[in-house]
Amino acid sequence: MSQLYDFDSKLPIMIAPKLTQKHVKLPPFSNLRVKYATNVLSHSVAAHITTMAHLGSLPKEAVHSEQFVEKMDRLFNCFKNSHFTNSKKMKYAMSEKYDYKRRFLKICYPG
Repeated sequence: MSQLYDFDSKLPIMIAPKLTQKHVKLPPFSNLRVKYATNVLSHSVAAHITTMAHLGSLPKEAVHSEQFVEKMDRLFNCFKNSHFTNSKKMKYAMSEKYDYKRRFLKICYPG
């Protein structure tokens, strides 16, 4: 993650602008915050990992990290909102009409 942040912080327009030094190097005895986790495990970070892997700045195996980060972003979105319309399907309220969440959760937790 520090390699990703170091690369991104040098860009004129950051790909993952919400990431800060505090996300990467959490000071000792600092409070853990969910917002840091949601920033790190976000769609923009997943996209950044994919981009860096395709450019050769990260190993090709980084796509596994990208898949994990993307799945976590979707899980956070599943439990975050309750509106019937939103730009992200995973933020829709769970209903018979919009069963994206139900199907996704069954994939994540098949048991």
